[in-house]
Amino acid sequence: MEAKKVLISGIAAGFVLLMISFLIESIFAVNYSAIPQIWKPMTGNWIYQLLILEIIKGIIYAAVFGVIYKVLPGKGWKKGLNYGFILWLVATIPGMGIIYLSMAIPNNIIALWIIEGLVGLLAAGSLISILYNRI
Repeated sequence: MEAKKVLISGIAAGFVLLMISFLIESIFAVNYSAIPQIWKPMTGNWIYQLLILEIIKGIIYAAVFGVIYKVLPGKGWKKGLNYGFILWLVATIPGMGIIYLSMAIPNNIIALWIIEGLVGLLAAGSLISILYNRI
C-alpha cells in the first residue's frame, strides 16, 4: 500500500461522498425542521468540519481498500463497486439499524440516509479503485 495512492484516492473519495450527500439531500429536500430538537445549529465553520470528516473517512476507506485489494472480487472500477457495497453493508446498514431502533428519527430520513450511503459508497469505492490503479 502506497501512501500517495491512499491520500489521493482517499481525498477524492471524501469529496465525492460530500457532494453526493449534498446532491441527494437537495433533490429529496428532506424536512429536517420537523425534528429541530435533535440537530445542532449549523453555525460557524461546520461545512469545513464536515469536509474534513469526509476526507478522513475517504482516506480510511482508501487505506482499507489497499489492504484488502487482492481479495476483493472484480477488476478495475468493478472491484471498487464491490468494495463500496461491502462498506455500505458493514457501515451504513448497522448504523441506520441502531438509529431506527434507538432514536425518534422519521423513517423517511433513515431511508434517505440508507440510499445516500449506498450511492455515495458505490461511487467512492469505484473512484478509489480507478485512482488506486492509475497512480
